[in-house]
Amino acid sequence: MIHKLAQLEFSQDEKNYFRTRLREMKQSWQDDTPKFIQGVELRLKQLEERQSRLTDAYLDQTIDKESFEQRKTALFESAATFRTG
Repeated sequence: MIHKLAQLEFSQDEKNYFRTRLREMKQSWQDDTPKFIQGVELRLKQLEERQSRLTDAYLDQTIDKESFEQRKTALFESAATFRTG
C-alpha cells in the first residue's frame, strides 16, 4: 500500500515547477488586482452618472415615470451585479 502511495508523490522537478508557477501566479494576481479594482470603480462611477442623468431627464419631464422606473431598475440591477461580481 505504501509503495502505491509513493508512486503518487511528485518528483523534485515537479515540486520546483509548481513552486515557480505559484510564485508567478501570485505576482500576476498582485499586479492585476489594482487594475481590476480601478476598472470596477470606473464602471460603478459610470453607472452613477447614468443614474444622475436619468433622474435629471425625469425631473425635466423628458421621459415619463414608467420609462424612468424601467431604466432605473435596469441600472440598479447592473450596479448590483457588478458589485456582487
